[in-house]
Amino acid sequence: MDQAIAALAGAGIGVVGSLGTAGIAYLAAGRQARDRGRIEHAQKLREERRAAYRLFQQATEPIDDALHRIGWGAVDGPTSSFLFTSRNLRLSEQQISEAVQELRKQLTEIQLNGPDSAAAAAKEVYICGRILNDEFRLQVESVRRTPWRGRSAEDDEDRSLAFHNALTTFEAGRDAFARCARSVVEDLGLEERRA
Repeated sequence: MDQAIAALAGAGIGVVGSLGTAGIAYLAAGRQARDRGRIEHAQKLREERRAAYRLFQQATEPIDDALHRIGWGAVDGPTSSFLFTSRNLRLSEQQISEAVQELRKQLTEIQLNGPDSAAAAAKEVYICGRILNDEFRLQVESVRRTPWRGRSAEDDEDRSLAFHNALTTFEAGRDAFARCARSVVEDLGLEERRA
């Protein structure tokens, strides 16, 4: 009888052990599936962010092209007056204006994809782009104005300095956004788990 009880107890312990092992395996499989889902989501989000950041950065490039067209691409100002044709100025005005509009569209994508730090950096670039656009238009108006219509050397210097400051601020904002975007993409989505 003792052997029968021992056999039954052994079988019972075996059943409980098997059920326990099956339960642990089930929980582990569920956790593994959740972890895999989180990893896949983080990878997808990372790729979406990378694409949005790349498009945003590319939207700033026409501004450089427009400024280089008339020789204002360097922070030091115009390099040659022969580039100041009416056509070049008009094309550059239009190109900068369109680029700022595209920045606004791309900003929305970054605001949707996050994180907040990247959205804030992108918004700063957009705002600096708008200011640069305004200063560029004022600078072009100053260039187009004839000297006898109230344009003094001091006015030209002030206008040139305001444009220079706007360009410098825009470039700094763009660099800050690039650093922020790079850190977010390299973070591999870890900021999502920290929040």
